[in-house]
Amino acid sequence: MKTKLILTVSLLVCLQSIAWSQARIPELSKFSQWQPKLRLLSRLTDELKITEDQRVSITALQEDCAAYVKVRRAPPLMVERLETPDVTERRKADAEFVQNGEEKLKRILAEDQLRRLEQLELQQDGARALLRPDITQKLNLRVAQRLRILEAQRDSSLKGTDFGVACYQILSEAQRQAWNDLIGEPSAAVIPHSRIAAVAPAGQRVRPPLVELTAAPYIPYSYLRHPSIQADLKLTPDQIAKLSEAGERLDELTKTRGQTADRNLEQARGRSQAGGDYLKTLIDTLTETQKQRIAQIRFQGHGPDAILDRQFRDEAKLTDDQIDGLDQLLRDRTSNPESPVRTTEKSALDNFRARRAYEAETVQLALKQLSDIQRAVWDKMTGEPVAFEALFASPAK
Repeated sequence: MKTKLILTVSLLVCLQSIAWSQARIPELSKFSQWQPKLRLLSRLTDELKITEDQRVSITALQEDCAAYVKVRRAPPLMVERLETPDVTERRKADAEFVQNGEEKLKRILAEDQLRRLEQLELQQDGARALLRPDITQKLNLRVAQRLRILEAQRDSSLKGTDFGVACYQILSEAQRQAWNDLIGEPSAAVIPHSRIAAVAPAGQRVRPPLVELTAAPYIPYSYLRHPSIQADLKLTPDQIAKLSEAGERLDELTKTRGQTADRNLEQARGRSQAGGDYLKTLIDTLTETQKQRIAQIRFQGHGPDAILDRQFRDEAKLTDDQIDGLDQLLRDRTSNPESPVRTTEKSALDNFRARRAYEAETVQLALKQLSDIQRAVWDKMTGEPVAFEALFASPAK
């Protein structure tokens, strides 16, 4: 029971932390789809009527993939999102590896086998497949729908809601029919991760909800330890002492991650426990006013992406057309050749100033697409500007 609690709190802290670094729709890598596809193929030899010669060739593909995984350098989750040379090169290598594998698979399987494999792959992925770019395009999903699908996936983890049922409600009738056409005849050999249906399958286990934790205030200790943030929140010396004790312990245990070759279960449990203690300290120590300010700080921390945040979309009552327009604006600004690029020639502070200035311009362009009432909601949710620059200009105590 205690282990489950630790894992539960660890999951929440992980999701909260990710929310600080990415508010947009993530794109699944081809490599993350290739491995499950090969595993699924090995289980469907009867369904696909795989011959002995085909089985030998498929086994060779699986062995190649296993060998590649061993030498593949996968950076941590947060580093994965940075456009560093190492990460960019690894993505390129992954894409080339998967492309070569797909070409070999096309030579191994007949057209009808490939078509059925694609159907069975979608059946197994279930609602998760709706986040794939190719499926998004085939179903003609709008940005607002994709955002709601992503949020339904998070709700299924935190609130125990059924992901497949939520996606069924998000799709239009035409999109549901198009999805059924894509997956073909249901196979008894495939167990869907989350079946897209009007009701959950009978006997399906329901994950216990974590609603009491989802509204918890969260701010990374790397922010909270700085005097500028402490002053912004008007923390008392006693509050700083309590939060520092929990935060420093979490920070110390986090630094040891990945420093040993073996995976130490006790260390993982210790980090999870420290993360839970830090979150509980935030809940117990902060006043309601401070928690509200943390929500504003967190909102500002998203930068321009906050314009598509679920809470803002709901409170501002953004239309689907507005969401499409805002998403296109953010994509155009991100791909703009004139957007600031992080370089080693500049200091961290100079890089930060350039990026924040560009983001401020992006926010102003986005706000022009909103009504006066919607802009008032934005002002309320952001509050007074946060002195993020101080995080670079002065060291933490």
